[in-house]
Amino acid sequence: MLDSCLDPAMASEITLQPVRRHDVDAGIFFSDIVIPLKLAGVDVDIVPGVGPVLGTPVRTAADVAALPVLTTEALEPIREAVRLTVAELGSTP
Repeated sequence: MLDSCLDPAMASEITLQPVRRHDVDAGIFFSDIVIPLKLAGVDVDIVPGVGPVLGTPVRTAADVAALPVLTTEALEPIREAVRLTVAELGSTP
């Protein structure tokens, strides 16, 4: 799941498939809520039947303060996936 979200071509393709196949009103961008954590360098995985699991749980203010900073450069895979998707969507929102 996370690998697919971080591969711009894959994320774009997964977003576009329902638009192509079912002529839906809009594309819904394929991603996951934990992607910013992953891009910041947090050890996170999606465990089947469990959900997102952090390698080191965040339970205190000190844990929050120790989280890495998400840089704009780290977001490039998402920006590229959005560019690819928008280029293919045409007039579909």
